[in-house]
Amino acid sequence: QISQLLDVESLSAAINSYFQMVIDEVLSHGGDVLKFAGDAIFCQWTASRHDTEKNLEYCVLQAAICAASIVANCSDYLVD
Repeated sequence: QISQLLDVESLSAAINSYFQMVIDEVLSHGGDVLKFAGDAIFCQWTASRHDTEKNLEYCVLQAAICAASIVANCSDYLVD
């Protein structure tokens, strides 16, 4: 358990750093971060009725690409 290996400040810094990496991925793929709940981040990609290129299919694809990018770029996150 990482919480047993780190002091409170180090654990908080590690969690904040990891969440910032995930947030950056979400924002770079056009998503919005709605809220945090424990170790989860709730995000959304909003389809537009006025922009035909930003339809539901586009938003789902962007969310899926973002998820794959998070796995590729954040899953080997090292805690100092």
